[in-house]
Amino acid sequence: MIVPRTQISVDPDKITKVEILCLDGVTAEVRIHMADAASPEVYTFLDKAAAIDFYREVWLLRSGKTLEDGQIEEIMAEASSR
Repeated sequence: MIVPRTQISVDPDKITKVEILCLDGVTAEVRIHMADAASPEVYTFLDKAAAIDFYREVWLLRSGKTLEDGQIEEIMAEASSR
């Protein structure tokens, strides 16, 4: 698969984890962890909405399933509580 909004090709079966993180009140990151990479691919967005859209696209390509807004909010809350 081609990672949305990039020219990077990845094997979706090697994605082990996708994280979405709020860095401050505005900026957000999406990190894609791959089974064969020591560190994640990091994508930074200037607003949370763009990061959430990107995360949703990657999730859909990886799993074939869509995520509702409430599910994404839960994922973000879990990540920030760690």
